Amino acid sequence: MIRRPPRSTHCISSAASDVYKRQLLEYANMKRFGCDLEEALKLIEKAQKESLVCTIPKYMKARLVSIQGDPFAGKELVDGVQKENPVIDHTLLEVRYLSSAMVNVKSKSAAFKLITAYIAVCPDDMRASLNQIYALYIMKDSDRVLEYSKIFLDKYKYDACVAYYRAKAYALKKERDEAFKYFDLILNQSKEPMFLAQCYYDKALLRQSATEFDEMKTELEAAFSLYPKINADIVLADLYRNRKQYSEAARWLDSYASRVDKATDIYYNRMCATLSVETGNKEEAIRCYTVLIEKDGANAAYYSMKIESLL
Repeated sequence: MIRRPPRSTHCISSAASDVYKRQLLEYANMKRFGCDLEEALKLIEKAQKESLVCTIPKYMKARLVSIQGDPFAGKELVDGVQKENPVIDHTLLEVRYLSSAMVNVKSKSAAFKLITAYIAVCPDDMRASLNQIYALYIMKDSDRVLEYSKIFLDKYKYDACVAYYRAKAYALKKERDEAFKYFDLILNQSKEPMFLAQCYYDKALLRQSATEFDEMKTELEAAFSLYPKINADIVLADLYRNRKQYSEAARWLDSYASRVDKATDIYYNRMCATLSVETGNKEEAIRCYTVLIEKDGANAAYYSMKIESLL
C-alpha cells in the first residue's frame, strides 16, 4: 500500500514527500516487471507531478514508452530531459536502457547503432558491450556476434551470456562442434539452473534424434530437471513418439499438459493429435484437430484435411 505524506507537508522536498515519491516509483517498477505497463505509466506520471525537479520519473517514463514498443518516442523524452538537466552520465545511461528496449521490439539495427555510439563514449561499460552483442544476436548476425564477442572475451575473459551468444552463433552457422564447445564451457562454469537448463535444451536440439537418441534424451531430461518450464518434456514426448515408444511419449506429454491449458494450448493439441493418430485413437485425434482449427487458424485448412482423412 502506498501511503501519501500528511496534508500538512507542503514542501515537495520534505522527507515524507520523498518517501511517497519513492514508493510511487518502486510500485511502478513492480507493475512494469509484472507486465502491467499501462498502470506503471500512470504511476510514473503521477510521480512526475509530485516532483518539479527530479528527472528519475522522466527517465522511467522514457524507458517504459520504449518497452511498450515506441523506442523513438522514448528517445525524444530522454532528449527533453537532457535539455532540462544536461548531466551527460545520466543521459548516456538512459540511452543504454533505451537501446536495450529497442532490441526487444522492431528497431534492432537502431539499437545497435545507439549502443555503439554509447560505447564510443564509455568504452569500459561492460553491460553496454553485452547489449551490443545481444542486439547482433537478436538480428541473427552470426559473423558479427562472433567478432564482437571475441573482442569482449579478450577484454573481460569470460561471461556466460557471451559464451551463450557464441554457441548460438555457431549453431546458426551449422558449426556444431564449436557450438558444443561453448555450451560445455557454460555447463562447466555456470551455477544458474535456468541458464544451465537452456544450454542443455539448445544442445539437445542440435543433435540428430535418429542417431543420438541417448545423448538427446539425457540432455533434455537434465534441462527438465533443472527448469521444467523450458518445455523439454514435450520435446521428449516427440522423441519417444518417433521411436514408437508410445507409453513414454504419453508420460512426457502428460507432464507438459500439467502446466498448460489443454483446451487451448497449440503444442499440446498438435502432439496429442499426432500421438492419437499413430495409436489408433481417432476420436481423440479429431477432438485435438478441432481445437487446432479454432486456435491455430493459419493452419486450419491442414487440420480440416487431417479430420477428413480420419472420418
